[in-house]
Amino acid sequence: MPVTFDLDCKAEDVIRLTEAELRNPVSVFRSFFADHSMGDIRSHFNEMLETCLTTENPSFKTAASRNKLITIHRGMERFFEAGLICVRTKAAQADDLEHLE
Repeated sequence: MPVTFDLDCKAEDVIRLTEAELRNPVSVFRSFFADHSMGDIRSHFNEMLETCLTTENPSFKTAASRNKLITIHRGMERFFEAGLICVRTKAAQADDLEHLE
């Protein structure tokens, strides 16, 4: 049985999730990690970061804007690692429940 979430989100906070995904957001992580490994995710994020930092782009002209990008990059990597742990933990819990039945 999926875990349900009751979050008070503003309309602009959640724009891509379906109703089913809103009720069970862990399913989004499960689906994503079925298609992408952490190695692939890190590789793509590093390519995006490198492109942003090495391309002439007025958005990243100042040290502060580049630092913000690096901070967001690190935060997103941590976010995906946490999502992966959630998916693996839920999978392990589901396996444990099946063995109990």
